Amino acid sequence: MRLEIKEKGSEAFYREVVNVAAQYRRFLQKPERKLTDFFKAYKIYTILCAVLAVLIAAMNIAWGWDTLGTVALVALVIVAIFSGALWMNLNKTMKNMRNDPRTSVFTMDEKGVELNKGDSQTVRIGWDNLAFVRIFDESISFFTKDGLGFIISTDRRYGKEILEYLQAERPDVKIVR
Repeated sequence: MRLEIKEKGSEAFYREVVNVAAQYRRFLQKPERKLTDFFKAYKIYTILCAVLAVLIAAMNIAWGWDTLGTVALVALVIVAIFSGALWMNLNKTMKNMRNDPRTSVFTMDEKGVELNKGDSQTVRIGWDNLAFVRIFDESISFFTKDGLGFIISTDRRYGKEILEYLQAERPDVKIVR
């Protein structure tokens, strides 16, 4: 089976794919695990830490600086910076995926699953290295067994063809819904 994908996915699709990739190891441990929205979580962590840092700074100004207040303020600023950096990195990754002009070719054959990006990048997962296929709200993702973190994801609009192929040609593949 071969699908040539010329159109871009939705923002929700790319957001989900980035979230899935960020949680790869969690899904290997428990494939049925609920997908966490890291975009939302890191945004909330960043804002919460920044607000708490301002409050601690105000308390230190009002009541006088002490060691505990200074340590708490520095710790919150560091956590806010790290979670903000992670949030920006997720957004940058999603933006890069959305802006990729290359046509994708998704292939499933007797050797495995392959995603080819305009003859410049090819990712292949052999059937013997496929842990499971997971169907999410916006995407269908193929996870490798090894810890390398390779995932091939495609838009869920191709789900019918993919599932029909898997049921007919590879009934031994674990599908998680």
